[in-house]
Amino acid sequence: MPGLLIGAAVACGPQPQPQQPPPPPDPVMAAVIDALAAQRDRMCACTDATCVEAAEVAQFEWGFANKPVVDRARPTPAQAAVADALIEATEACAHELR
Repeated sequence: MPGLLIGAAVACGPQPQPQQPPPPPDPVMAAVIDALAAQRDRMCACTDATCVEAAEVAQFEWGFANKPVVDRARPTPAQAAVADALIEATEACAHELR
């Protein structure tokens, strides 16, 4: 009988909460991701250090020119992961030619 009471107490315990759906993608962050992909493509197309330097200058110029956009971006975890991967790929391409 004590086992039955313990089993009943466990069965009546707190139930797991349903999983929340992931947040919808942020459209502002989508624009930032598009820019990061274009910057990666430009950097990875470089064949010499001069090109890498020009691509880096273009990245900084885009960042300064689009600061309000970047400041408004609210990435979802999935968008943040994509952005991080694009930044890492861009840096890897630049590193190869330095």
